[in-house]
Amino acid sequence: MNKADFLTYLISASYHATKFAERYVKNRIKYEFKYSAFLNQSYDGHAT
Repeated sequence: MNKADFLTYLISASYHATKFAERYVKNRIKYEFKYSAFLNQSYDGHAT
């Protein structure tokens, strides 16, 4: 997957998740998405 495809899928998923959430909350939800991702990292130990 290239960077442009990843960005398209990420924004699309965020939009659809927000539209879904709007059905269940009374507050207005903003469409200002912010992400924090640590790519290419893994944890091979056991989680406690």
